[in-house]
Amino acid sequence: MHAHAVHNKRPSSSSSSNARNVIAMSASSSSTADPRRADRIVEYKPEVKRIEDDDPDVHGFVALCIAVVGLMIKNRTCLWIGMIFSVESYLNQRASEGGLLGSPTATILFSVSSLTMNYMPELLALYSAYSGARI
Repeated sequence: MHAHAVHNKRPSSSSSSNARNVIAMSASSSSTADPRRADRIVEYKPEVKRIEDDDPDVHGFVALCIAVVGLMIKNRTCLWIGMIFSVESYLNQRASEGGLLGSPTATILFSVSSLTMNYMPELLALYSAYSGARI
């Protein structure tokens, strides 16, 4: 048996230049695809919200519906829940919304008036008992 000597072949100059070209091409292609380049930077601009894109006043709508239901069926629990929702709607309104009779303020006024109308028979009975007047 012959012992074969393993010779390390040195790459020829043409193969080493090919390897350098491949490395250079891969480096240049990665730099063109690199999103961190200065000319690829896009400045952040926050989205401008329009008034019509805002969420509707859900608490005010729920307060109005519950107050109407409570007034129709004479349920005081519904009226008090409507009052709580109307106050929450008033506290969550923006300073630019409405004036004195804006939607949350009107909802509070409606809730207070429906509570007053519901408690009115008892208030009148209490008044007549203390004053002695017949109503």
